[in-house]
Amino acid sequence: MERETMQQWVTAALVTGAALVASQRGALAGEMATASPPAVATAQATAAVPTPRLSARQRKIREALVGRWKLEDGEDELEFRPDGWFVGKSHSMEMTAKYEISADGKLIIDLGLPVPRKAQGAGTGQAESNATPTPRTLRVVREVRFKGNKLVLHDRDSGQSFRYRRLP
Repeated sequence: MERETMQQWVTAALVTGAALVASQRGALAGEMATASPPAVATAQATAAVPTPRLSARQRKIREALVGRWKLEDGEDELEFRPDGWFVGKSHSMEMTAKYEISADGKLIIDLGLPVPRKAQGAGTGQAESNATPTPRTLRVVREVRFKGNKLVLHDRDSGQSFRYRRLP
């Protein structure tokens, strides 16, 4: 029961991504696995939007969070990079997104998820199944706690806690 509960968080966050990977027959999986922010896009984004100053609390949480983590009694892994990128691995799927630490010390990950958009067939009034997906964002917010080399992410809404151990 505990293993199912811990996997529900990762599964809920990645379920839509899994649907995309399956619908694209794995073509996108290779891109996701090697996804990292392009240097040009990152430079443009940095120039356009100033980086907010982090409080001492936010810096402390971010520094402690950086690294690789593995779900206790599970296969799922999380990686928090110092540049603000998050990589989540669940089973054979991987998703990359930006993360931040809120002013009150919560972890915020905005996962870009595709949502299929139906297009009308030419004069038939029927939806075509190969319509272009429309992106949607799923915001994941978790309280962050550290206990030695353990990371505990708590979902206040569901009351569930997910425990990870630091990987070397």
